[in-house]
Amino acid sequence: MGEVVLAVDVGATNLRIAIFNNKGELLRKITVKTPTRGDELSVVNEIIKHAEKLISKVGSSKLLGIGVGTIGPIDIRRGDVVNTPNNPLRNFRLRDPLIKYFNVRTYVVNDCVAAVWGEYNAGIGRGYSNVVYITFSTGIGGGAIVNGNLLLGKDGNAH
Repeated sequence: MGEVVLAVDVGATNLRIAIFNNKGELLRKITVKTPTRGDELSVVNEIIKHAEKLISKVGSSKLLGIGVGTIGPIDIRRGDVVNTPNNPLRNFRLRDPLIKYFNVRTYVVNDCVAAVWGEYNAGIGRGYSNVVYITFSTGIGGGAIVNGNLLLGKDGNAH
């Protein structure tokens, strides 16, 4: 099948994992419940388990990278969720265990930051310099692009 990328949405309720080809076409996806019990690796272990299944189903020869949008707050330098009010686990690791397992570039940002970036580059926000994304779900969040710049803040939680 060729080169693919893995997209992960860690929500308070659901964990969504998808595989895209290098042209941005969706190949496969799955939605499961986000783990709420276990240790700091419970969420990443669930991601790995389902990502492996998806990768094998598409017959990929090469995983190019991983992008994760997650509930927050996050520590953007470490790529971990810290003290989240939306999951009983409260703190869990994401980026480094995924890098260790898959050995590819892995980016972890707040889910609303990922959403506003997606809309800015490929969605309804394309062609605009200023875009705001607001979500009302299990939690409330937002992401913003100002003058073409993605707002992150010191720890990745400026929005």
